[in-house]
Amino acid sequence: LTASAGGILAPERPTLWTDVQKWSTSTSATFNFTGTASGFICRLDSGAAGWAPCTSPVSYSSLGEGNHTFQVRAVDASGDSPPATFEWTTDVTAPSLPGDVVVEATAPSGAVVILAALDNLDPSPRLDCAPASTSTFPLGTSTVSCTATDAAGNTTTGTLTVTVRDTTPPTLAPHRDVIAAQQSPQGAVVPYELPVADDAADEINAFVERLDVHDDVERAVV
Repeated sequence: LTASAGGILAPERPTLWTDVQKWSTSTSATFNFTGTASGFICRLDSGAAGWAPCTSPVSYSSLGEGNHTFQVRAVDASGDSPPATFEWTTDVTAPSLPGDVVVEATAPSGAVVILAALDNLDPSPRLDCAPASTSTFPLGTSTVSCTATDAAGNTTTGTLTVTVRDTTPPTLAPHRDVIAAQQSPQGAVVPYELPVADDAADEINAFVERLDVHDDVERAVV
């Protein structure tokens, strides 16, 4: 109970109920309420119209997308009750699927690819794909079938492609330079250790090949 300015207890907060879901695809809403006071006042979304007399049930239509708040107070000669409040979100727009993806391979098996759907209101719509998001996709192009679902139940189904490519050249591990004296007019025979080659996407075929000798220079190719 709430005391009015004159010290008389204001009416109790109304009992409010509705079939509206917290996330709704409907642009209409109906609210029922009851209480012991002689009358009620209602408002929607704290709009410019403000509080207005109302009777149960109260219905609204042509609601826009976004967040909404319905409130009702009980009123009588002693004053106004605290408001009973219901908040919900109207969402009639389906989420969007991710677009085609091109990534660089990070391992011989390919690359882990994380996919995500987007929605105008739901910050984290559900995305179900085959192959699943966070899967390791092999080198080449894979077709992925997905369904995105937002909190209100709007869905979008479609396909996209994930392309894993290897455009990063292998690298040579640090290795010592070799300086040798000339042994003949043709140069010198100089033994040296081949450096280690590393490639993120091709650990088997990364190798170093010894090339020919010109003067005092040895060269290697990966």
